[in-house]
Amino acid sequence: RDVLGSRGLGDVYKRQAEQPFITNVIRNYQVDINIIQGKVVQTQEGGYGSLYVQLTGLEIIPALNYLKEVGVEVEVIS
Repeated sequence: RDVLGSRGLGDVYKRQAEQPFITNVIRNYQVDINIIQGKVVQTQEGGYGSLYVQLTGLEIIPALNYLKEVGVEVEVIS
């Protein structure tokens, strides 16, 4: 598996790595996203990597549920 980690964002498969997950979360949920750390690796099959973010706001749980629904494996790090 390929990773897209966070205080919320978790594993994402290569075919999903180019989807605008962060944009969709910000536009559709009352949350702010602070990017802590990230790394993207480009391969012949496309990009994949990890992204650690901090989510704050009123709709963190619904935002995390959205990410899970679209195939992002979420790992919450306290």
